[in-house]
Amino acid sequence: MHTRDTVETTRERLVLSAVLACTFACRLDKLINTPPPAGLTVAPSRIAQSAPAGSSGPRSVALAVSSAQSDALSWTAHRETGAAWLVLTDSTGAAPDTLWLTLDPSALPADTYRDVVVFVPDELGLPRVRVPIELRIDPAR
Repeated sequence: MHTRDTVETTRERLVLSAVLACTFACRLDKLINTPPPAGLTVAPSRIAQSAPAGSSGPRSVALAVSSAQSDALSWTAHRETGAAWLVLTDSTGAAPDTLWLTLDPSALPADTYRDVVVFVPDELGLPRVRVPIELRIDPAR
């Protein structure tokens, strides 16, 4: 084998190694830097509040609604079970937006009450977002 053949073989291996390394790095970059999922994101993802029995003051809670899409994504929200102690101040919006909830503990006996606020994107094919809401009424002392 001549020196020239050795140099060309080494150069070919280096080029092949560089191409393989670039291909792997590019694909790894796609795995690591995945874009956020399409659709709505709601934060916090769960609400849990408590109040003593006999409380009369409603509590306001905000849910921040956002979207990874560049266009404003419209949505509609509703209570899953229609609990009377949970009131939505508005049932429609477009992300980014804030949905205000009112939790009303008045006239509720000691117990734990649950419902779910369901966000439905207006764009077909996008998943619904469910936010569990819990209101615990503590017994009077």
